[in-house]
Amino acid sequence: MRGASRSPSASPDGAAFDERHAYELPEHLVVVGSGGTGAELAHAYVGLGAQVTLVSSRERVLPGEDAATHGLSAWRLNLPK
Repeated sequence: MRGASRSPSASPDGAAFDERHAYELPEHLVVVGSGGTGAELAHAYVGLGAQVTLVSSRERVLPGEDAATHGLSAWRLNLPK
């Protein structure tokens, strides 16, 4: 797109995006969804040391997977089983 490289990036709150801060780990992150994508994102940030709140309408993490997979994910994310 013509001129796009000169356009400043913006965050959802309208603040200019500063690429120097792109790699700062948030202290706390809220992930919506407990399917494969949500669980993977939550696992990644927990592994990096962030606190993660997983919000879902489902009763368990990875609802389409077997009980062992759910149990491992629940343990890793420190969720009730």
